[in-house]
Amino acid sequence: MPHDVIMPALGMAQDSGLIVSWLKNAGDAVSVDDPLFEVETDKATMEVAAGHDGFVAALLAEAGQEVPVGEIVAVISAEKPDAPVSRAANSPPPAQTAPPEPAQIPAPKASAPPARHNTLAPQPGGRILASPKTRRLAIEQGLDLSRLVAAGHPQPFHVCDLDELRKLPDATTLTSAPTQYRRITATIPTSGFTDFLAFSRTENNGPDPTPSHLMAAFATSALREANDPKQPIQIRIETLFGPNPQLVDTDRFNATIQPENTQVVPHLILRDLTSSTITSLSLGPSKAPVLSVVANGEAYEITLVFTDAQLPDTLAIALITGFADRLSDPLRQLL
Repeated sequence: MPHDVIMPALGMAQDSGLIVSWLKNAGDAVSVDDPLFEVETDKATMEVAAGHDGFVAALLAEAGQEVPVGEIVAVISAEKPDAPVSRAANSPPPAQTAPPEPAQIPAPKASAPPARHNTLAPQPGGRILASPKTRRLAIEQGLDLSRLVAAGHPQPFHVCDLDELRKLPDATTLTSAPTQYRRITATIPTSGFTDFLAFSRTENNGPDPTPSHLMAAFATSALREANDPKQPIQIRIETLFGPNPQLVDTDRFNATIQPENTQVVPHLILRDLTSSTITSLSLGPSKAPVLSVVANGEAYEITLVFTDAQLPDTLAIALITGFADRLSDPLRQLL
């Protein structure tokens, strides 16, 4: 005589259960205490025993389907069935006094495992079908089962699927990319700036301004002219042989030098390498745009390196143009 296996009520307010996975195939031999399937409710995932000795004559629900409490989900027969049945829960139910008629339902190959259908591909935050052991191991190992869903792996997930999860490329590898930076260069003659330095040292009664401080003043004026004339602008000076970098906020030659504050990101880093033997350079971006000046014979090579997050293209072009104009003709700074 066949025995029906119904969807159990695992909670007082439960009206249905979600079949997570079948632990036996149609046609398998079972004993009364053998786990037959896993069911998930709002509060727990549990294994449900076959409840009878015999053979699995029919599986009447698919993994991933909600089945009302009390509805037949499987049939256990005393004799091994000639054609065990697997079909969806919404198919017409079999007669309760006899196993399903084999002639009415095509039988799958006995050697084939039960198919796993991704019938519930959850939205972000939705329910994911997985065995309790799989969930526990995923939590212990810090693995995100939703990545298997996103990769298209069929549910429900079992312990063996965790190996596939570990092989998936890291999410940050897929989304991150090297920082893209831009470079603008300009070339001007050195004569205008060197003549101005000689003139200023002859006419100035106070301390002579250093070339780096003059360049910082030029860069400040060029940046202020291209952007907001009222905005305080901080320039960090970096030289090859000079003291530690310093911050300057001026567009005049009598600049007040402030101690370096590493907590403050300047608007611009001015790298004066005219005293070195470097004639050209190609470097990546820093925390702020970098304006570098090197001497190459009777010309200054000016390079502005920046990211689009630091400077828009139009402002970068205006900055290097204004700086180059002032460096080639310093008298423009006095106008």
